[in-house]
Amino acid sequence: MDLVLPLLASLAQAVSFTVDKTVLRLRHVTYKVYTGVSFPLLAAIDLVIFTVMRSSLQADAFYNANLLFLLLSVALTLGTNVIFYRALHDDTLSEMETINLFAIFPVIILSGIIFASERNVFVLAAAFIAGGAVVWSHWDNHRFKIAKKSLPFLFWVLAISPFASLINKELLYVWNPVALELVRNAGVAVILGPLFWRECKKIKGKAFGFLFITNALSAVAFILQGFSIQRSGIVYTALVFSLLPIFTYFSSVFILKEKIEPKKVAAFVVVLGAIIAAKLI
Repeated sequence: MDLVLPLLASLAQAVSFTVDKTVLRLRHVTYKVYTGVSFPLLAAIDLVIFTVMRSSLQADAFYNANLLFLLLSVALTLGTNVIFYRALHDDTLSEMETINLFAIFPVIILSGIIFASERNVFVLAAAFIAGGAVVWSHWDNHRFKIAKKSLPFLFWVLAISPFASLINKELLYVWNPVALELVRNAGVAVILGPLFWRECKKIKGKAFGFLFITNALSAVAFILQGFSIQRSGIVYTALVFSLLPIFTYFSSVFILKEKIEPKKVAAFVVVLGAIIAAKLI
């Protein structure tokens, strides 16, 4: 089960990201339209899952530090999605998902410092090897190479997103993953409410169908990821979740017809080997 939860989450999110890029290629669908419509949809889907699973909300989840962490989580979720989908609109899906892998470095460092339960030397070593392979995949002519338009997302991934993972772990001490996703996405939906009502009229039948599918997959993916963090910790979940860019990369190549890059394929093989080693040791 330790492997199954993040693995299923990775598969669901990979399909979701592939659909995302398809949606953003449609006429009149910008990243503003996408984010404005997606979060109300996400919250509605989360509510259905919450009701079906008969999840519960605990009163102390809204008190003191828990409320502060929740508000920070809402803000970071909003920032991450706006910056990611703005970059995805202009860059390739394969490149965006490769950048996502860089988050593993600050996540494992901060998690190891703050949480004693995350200090598994074998898992940490495997995560460092995986992250190093990703850096190597972007090293060209003695320098780190990345598209300028993707630099804001890279900065966010390295400097800001890891704190979202730590906050998420703290919240999951008292929150059920389904309830947390419902409240967090509902909070972002409220902030984006004015944008939603202005942009939703631009969504036509086919685009709305794609948006529903991708947000349903994302809802399932993040809920499974939450359960995995509760069960196995941040570092192990992040390591297995590193399969997400691998799945997404190959779907972008074979479905979206993006260019294949041998160095990135080699890096993904190293990441996969690191995950297997971490699981077996």
